[in-house]
Amino acid sequence: MPPRRPEPTAESKARAARIAKALEGLLDDLPAAPEASDEPLGGPYRPRPKVARPSGRRQGLDCPACGQPLAVEVARGIEVHRCTGCAGLWLDPGELESMVDDPGPVEPDIPTIRSGMAKVGVPKTAVAYRKCPRCGVVMERRNFGSHSGVVVDECREHGIFLDPGEFEAIEAFISLGGLSLERANELRRLKAEVRRAEREAAHAKGAASVPNAQVQSYSSWGSLLSWFF
Repeated sequence: MPPRRPEPTAESKARAARIAKALEGLLDDLPAAPEASDEPLGGPYRPRPKVARPSGRRQGLDCPACGQPLAVEVARGIEVHRCTGCAGLWLDPGELESMVDDPGPVEPDIPTIRSGMAKVGVPKTAVAYRKCPRCGVVMERRNFGSHSGVVVDECREHGIFLDPGEFEAIEAFISLGGLSLERANELRRLKAEVRRAEREAAHAKGAASVPNAQVQSYSSWGSLLSWFF
């Protein structure tokens, strides 16, 4: 006799309701699943909300790649930190999203994206785990999207570091429809999570009604989807 499946708790039912409410209307008519990524790294870079920062940014930061000073400069109306040695780029949270012009939804086409990125020539650098110039904590290496080939160094709290040429490669990836592809992947994953939560809630008696469940959207998904849409 197979083991009896444990009864869902009130917490799991409430979680299913929150997820379903937060994603209501976003999960219809998704495109077919893209082919599996051959990128070796996990944990993709998550876009941040766009920001407008005041002038007069503090200096005194050193490049996480070569150790030379980072100088403040204005690029596309945003103050950023450029290395005086290797020309790498340090961006605080939201600055990348403010500098890059998202062309809006296009039909994801993986072969076109890969072909286009091959023509761009994504910079290849030796694998190195660098420290955040603000807090000194070792940053994570993350893929910018599943098919861009760009690996960024990220401190989730303070920002990202781009080697020379990586900013231009990210722009090319977006112009080829890379963000639309990532949006479809993310919504597909969330849809699967909603279905799992709904099955879990439906297994319990009286799962159709969750008394006193406070339904609210997740702020983290709101930040992510604010750039994708």
